[in-house]
Amino acid sequence: MGFTRKIKPLITQSVLMLSVFAAGVVSIIASRHDIRPPIDCSKIGTHSLFVATFNNDNIGSPPDTSTLFGPPGAELILQCPGNNALVINSSSLSSKALKITRSSSTCVIIARAGNGPHTSGIYYINYKAHSLITPQHLISGLATSIADVDNNREISTKLYDNAYYLKQGNTYTPLAGDYDPNAAHTVHIELNKNTNKYSMCIDNIPVANNRGFNSTTFGEFNELRFFMPAMVTDGFKTEYVLDEIRVHQ
Repeated sequence: MGFTRKIKPLITQSVLMLSVFAAGVVSIIASRHDIRPPIDCSKIGTHSLFVATFNNDNIGSPPDTSTLFGPPGAELILQCPGNNALVINSSSLSSKALKITRSSSTCVIIARAGNGPHTSGIYYINYKAHSLITPQHLISGLATSIADVDNNREISTKLYDNAYYLKQGNTYTPLAGDYDPNAAHTVHIELNKNTNKYSMCIDNIPVANNRGFNSTTFGEFNELRFFMPAMVTDGFKTEYVLDEIRVHQ
């Protein structure tokens, strides 16, 4: 009995020492790899920097860019020829939305955040999207990215072949998940300018967590960009629909 009583405290002490050691190892690993809890896909921030819903725009016409989209500096910029960016009734979104059609010229939609400069803090970027005509090749799809004041771009994604592709280095790699291009999807990006890292959700499911940028040159966050490449040699027509474009801090 005495022998048993002596062993029990030793076992308890050993277990406690192992627990402390394990906690220390986890702490070291977390600090080295900058591990964070999974992104909260519902976070939106308290200060609105840009909002575009197209609810007050006329169907069959380009959106009114003179509308107030947020605080001073917030603006919607259309760099699209002809009728390449028109407001429609989207059955997938059950609301008015912006349709972007691929043509012989490039089309760029810019959602510029107001109340700059945006050099620190956390920014929440949200939008909804789906395609009407799915691209035949990755190169012919709509590219979405954020840009700084010097037009350096990061977090570039494309929806193609039932997957969202994220640009890493010079190549696009598919993110986890299977997405019907013709169904509406909600994209949520959490941009941390304190660390120049980001996380992403699609349809409220985390697909990227605390990732670093491709380069170290990204400066002051300025805008969300949608880029449709010109239809020059491949001849593949594509159409995308955007809605509920929001930037908060």
